[in-house]
Amino acid sequence: WKWCRPNLSTTNELSTRLNRFLRIHNADNEGFSQTLLAILEGNHGRIISVLYELGGGSGAALPATITSLLCNLLMKSKLLPPSSEELQTDLLLAAADAIISSTTSNGIGMRLTTLLLLPHCTPKRDIRITATLAEALERFCPRTDAEAKDLLDLVQPIVQKKSRRVLDGCISIIISRVRYYEQHQQIAGSNNIKTAMTWLVRGMELEDAFYSNDTEQQQKVNDATANHIFYSDNTIDSAVGCFGSCVGLVIRKCIQVSHDLLELLLGKSKSCDPAVASQIVLVLKDEYEDTIDSVRVLSSLNNIVNAIISQDPKSEITRALEITKLLMKNQHGCCPLAPIMQWGLLLLALPILNNEQKCFDTGSATDFQSAFTTQGIHVMMERVLHISTLHEDEKKLEKLDELREALTKGLMRAIITENALRKQDILKQSRTYSDKKNLTSTEINSYSPTEREELVQKMLDL
Repeated sequence: WKWCRPNLSTTNELSTRLNRFLRIHNADNEGFSQTLLAILEGNHGRIISVLYELGGGSGAALPATITSLLCNLLMKSKLLPPSSEELQTDLLLAAADAIISSTTSNGIGMRLTTLLLLPHCTPKRDIRITATLAEALERFCPRTDAEAKDLLDLVQPIVQKKSRRVLDGCISIIISRVRYYEQHQQIAGSNNIKTAMTWLVRGMELEDAFYSNDTEQQQKVNDATANHIFYSDNTIDSAVGCFGSCVGLVIRKCIQVSHDLLELLLGKSKSCDPAVASQIVLVLKDEYEDTIDSVRVLSSLNNIVNAIISQDPKSEITRALEITKLLMKNQHGCCPLAPIMQWGLLLLALPILNNEQKCFDTGSATDFQSAFTTQGIHVMMERVLHISTLHEDEKKLEKLDELREALTKGLMRAIITENALRKQDILKQSRTYSDKKNLTSTEINSYSPTEREELVQKMLDL
């Protein structure tokens, strides 16, 4: 209007002329005329009121969103008083609900709702905005990995700002993808387990981002993941509840598969698929083997299975090494395995000890090499002593006596093997030293101090 009527410099002049025009035509009492006049006079709240009456409050996505966005623009331009912030929040939440209810069949509505609410999820704004976003995330079940990844990338900055509710919503999305792949495991096999574990790792990364600056809570998580996690079912359940859900699910899955693998190795069950363990270890080994005991245990059991499958002549040495690693104490000074798993590993070690004894009795003692080291035998003896104080079953007591006898003979063989290896090293060093007996003065700079003294003495003798 400024271009058409340059003599009208302000909206006040325009409202004055409009008022005069309405009076001339006896239209000053009409509702729309009064609304338009009020807006030109500076009552910007009437804009929101009119839009709300014309469809902004109907629950339809488009008019509700337009009303909310216009209110945001007016607030940002400071054309509405600060007291209108609650109205802005109400319109924003109404628009979010309208978008979700209008697009329930796909992830577009969830993405649009997230983009609408995300700029307002700040500590200074109404907490209802963050709560609405978190509730929408918790209710949403993505149909594809792309939908889930897109939403998680959008809201991750909010998680890093320590929003526990949004973190819970993200974990809900991740668990929905994990459940999807677990339910379809029978169709696609172990590859689905690998994808499910990859999603759990993503959840653990989000939980790490949430606890990044909370050293006390992070220490609690580290202690819980590395201490007594195998000891009993009650401890496992409490571990899942005392820290991140994804970490708890990873621990629980590793424990379950570890028990299944051990039963498979002992011949008690054939329902476990070794490929499942291999896929889990492939995802978790590099990042979490040193920090989560359950991952380390599963990795060692998987190595034992692979050694048996490979039929390598030196597989017994590999199996003995992994059994020793599992039965050793961790950084907290305790064995993380439950007594039933310790017992199973000792039963796995018994055939190796018996086979070694047969080879030792029929072959030459000088050519024999023990699979277990003296340290490994001592560790197993300690575990046998611990288990013997817990069981009074006659069959297990008889097996314990057999284990003690096998371990005693195994200790003898381990000492013989280590002494033979030590003797070979000494002989090798002596041969290397004897090769340098023909010392010459031209290479004196390359000799050790002892060899230099010998050369000087040899020259003096001449």
